[in-house]
Amino acid sequence: MKRNSLKVLGLSGLLTLCLGMAGCYQTRTQEALIQYTTLKEEAPLVDTPSSPTLSIAMHYSWLNEKVDSCAPRVNSLLQQELLGKEFAALSPTLATDSFKNTRIRAYRQDIAPIYLKDHPDPSVQSYNFAWYNHTFELASHLQLGLHDILLCQADISEDQGGAHPDSWSRWFNIDRKTGKLITREEIFPKAQRSQVEQALLQALIHQQAGQNPDEEINTLEDLQQIGFLQNTAIYIPENFLLENEHVSFLFNRYDIGPYSAGAIVLQLSYEEIGPYMNLNNYETWN
Repeated sequence: MKRNSLKVLGLSGLLTLCLGMAGCYQTRTQEALIQYTTLKEEAPLVDTPSSPTLSIAMHYSWLNEKVDSCAPRVNSLLQQELLGKEFAALSPTLATDSFKNTRIRAYRQDIAPIYLKDHPDPSVQSYNFAWYNHTFELASHLQLGLHDILLCQADISEDQGGAHPDSWSRWFNIDRKTGKLITREEIFPKAQRSQVEQALLQALIHQQAGQNPDEEINTLEDLQQIGFLQNTAIYIPENFLLENEHVSFLFNRYDIGPYSAGAIVLQLSYEEIGPYMNLNNYETWN
C-alpha cells in the first residue's frame, strides 16, 4: 500500500487549493481516506412475540469527503453498484440506513401476508416457520491498488428460506480522478483478450493440479473431467482487481466450476499479461 506525504509542509495549504481548482485533491493516507459504516438489526416480520425475523448485517466502506474532494463521486458509484441506483445520491451513512429500511419494508410487504395466511393464530408458538426467517449480509472493503486506483471487494450473502444461503462476491475498480468504473472492456482490449484467457487457463490448470494431487491435470480436458469449464470456455471475468503486483480475477461459485469448488481466484502478474492490457489512462496517476 502506498503512503506518500507532502514533502514541503509549509506549502500544503496552497497545494491543496491549487489541486482543488485543477481537479480532485487526493490523500494518500488510507486510514484517513477509507471510512466504515457498520449496522446490525433484526426486524420482526409481524407484531407478535414469536414472529420470524429478517436479520441484516452490513460493514460498508466509503471514502471520507473531508480529505478527498473526489469522494462524493466515488461514494455515489459505490452506492449505485452495491446498494442500487436509488441510493446513489445519498450520503453513505444515509444510503446504508435507507437500504436497510427498504429491505425490511419489502420483507414485510412480500412475506407477511403469506405467513399470516399459514399461521393465523399467533398464540401457537410450536409452528415451524424457518422458511420465513431471512438474512442479508454485506461486507465491503476498499484499498488502493495500482497507480492509486481504488479497489472494491464486496461479499454478499442472502438467505430467503432456501436450502442454503446464496453467496457471491463483487470486485471492481474505480478511477478516483473521475469517480467512474474501470471496465473489463477498457483494460482488456478485445483484440488481445485471447492471450489473457490462455494465461488464465494455464493458471487454473496449475491451481487445480495442486489442489487435486491424486488427479493428473495438464489440459483443458483434464479440467473438464473434474467438473470445470464444462459449459463455458475460459473468459476474463468482470470481477477483477488491479492490485499493485498482479491482477486478481474472481470467478464466483458455478461460474466455471462445480458447486464444491466454491469461488475461484486466479492471479496473473503484470509481467505476464501487461503487454495485453490497456493502462495508458492510469500510468501517471500518482
